[in-house]
Amino acid sequence: MTGAPLHLRTRGAHSPGDRLAQMLAEQTGDVGRPFRWENVTQRGDLDQPGGGDRRRQGPAVLARGVPSVAVDLSGHGLSSRSPQARWARPFSAGQFATEPSPVSGITTASAVATLIEQIRLIGNGEPCVVVAHSMAGVVATQAAELAPELFAHLVHVSAYAPITGSVIDYAALPEAADAGVTDLLTADPDVVGALRYDTGDPSRRSAFREVFSADVDIETADAAIGLLSSDAPLLPSLDRVTVTASRYGSIPHTYVVCTQDRAIPEALQRRFVRDIDEVCGAGTNVVTLETSHSPFLSQPAALADAILTSW
Repeated sequence: MTGAPLHLRTRGAHSPGDRLAQMLAEQTGDVGRPFRWENVTQRGDLDQPGGGDRRRQGPAVLARGVPSVAVDLSGHGLSSRSPQARWARPFSAGQFATEPSPVSGITTASAVATLIEQIRLIGNGEPCVVVAHSMAGVVATQAAELAPELFAHLVHVSAYAPITGSVIDYAALPEAADAGVTDLLTADPDVVGALRYDTGDPSRRSAFREVFSADVDIETADAAIGLLSSDAPLLPSLDRVTVTASRYGSIPHTYVVCTQDRAIPEALQRRFVRDIDEVCGAGTNVVTLETSHSPFLSQPAALADAILTSW
């Protein structure tokens, strides 16, 4: 593995878990070019349908000579925490909408520090190819600025790259007008300190599928929704990251645009590409997929090809 870039899959909001590792393993025939990678995807976050079935990943990845590691960002996956009201019976919608979130104290800075340490540890100090999906792009963007020496390439898969403002700032732009994520919220973020969703509400199930996985079969989409946690840390959406041309801008970039995305509309994704290019001074490699926000579920082979050919 000496000299080979580490492909770091980081699990973030709106992201799959290890499915990207499986895609890469199944699609790459170039076993003579081993690499280590990790995908930044916040497993268990509502905005990440498909949140991470590791049983499908490891053997397939190793069989293709593609060692990989998936990590959960702070407040997601095994580090996620739900309000007690989520599990209370009888269920109280009022309590669920007002109980403070146990992940409200997670900041962008703390999540970034954790990610950088994970990359450094897994790669043994060598640079990684990092793939970030959805809200994971926020943490990966700031991590790339603070530790560019650990990034061989940064791949955004329909991910936030908040270069000129916070996620909330971008949400106010005309390019974000068709985004449907906020319509799914079941609590005031200012009250509970998190982005909270009731994934167990059957009346909202079709809305979840429409926003995150409209091109995925119903059985798979519902199974993916079942893996999601209720609370996503709020502060990464409010904090503004700072990047520079000499650090973040020195890292090669690829952006996978998902044209049928209802969570992060295509127009907003292309705005992120323009903003990245302004910092980097070089054209971002752009790959277009005719998919929803969950290409790892609907077109895994195409997404694998996009990632494998990006660096």
